[in-house]
Amino acid sequence: HPSVWNQAVMELGASVCAPFRPRCGECPWKTHCRAHAKGIAERLPRTKRERSFVSVERAVGVFRRNGAGLVVRRSHKTLLDGTWELPGLDITSPNAARRELRDHLEGWLKKPVRVGTELTFIQHALTYRRVLVRAFEAEALTSPRSRDDRRWVEGKDLARLPTSSMTTKLIAKLKTGNDQTG
Repeated sequence: HPSVWNQAVMELGASVCAPFRPRCGECPWKTHCRAHAKGIAERLPRTKRERSFVSVERAVGVFRRNGAGLVVRRSHKTLLDGTWELPGLDITSPNAARRELRDHLEGWLKKPVRVGTELTFIQHALTYRRVLVRAFEAEALTSPRSRDDRRWVEGKDLARLPTSSMTTKLIAKLKTGNDQTG
């Protein structure tokens, strides 16, 4: 039975073939084990070198209309694809955050956008990335329409959409009206 086999292999790995301290002399599988035959069982498993952290700064626009906020569906094939977030981008310079965000939002919406006051910020760790997200008031000359990749949602409806923990954290901070305490 596959379940019995799986359980036996897990028990063997937990009790006899333990990482870095295998008890090969007690192992019923040692005659078939390539690591034992090569004399490298004590060096397994090989650990990956720890990846250094990358600092990223992100700017997002907070569009509001009649108690709703504008969110966009992320389309990034390797990072949080399909989740909903506030519209924004990774910025190249903290001093140019407003300008870079405005240019990005105008290109995306194809209409003039005003980027106003910084409302709040959060710091968030995401795998090997340390992200500082700064949220700015944003307003378009004419209100953006909902489409497949963007929609206006009220707070209660946002919980029904898949969002990252970073987005949830940022929106919670925006709701509470906390000042910029991180």
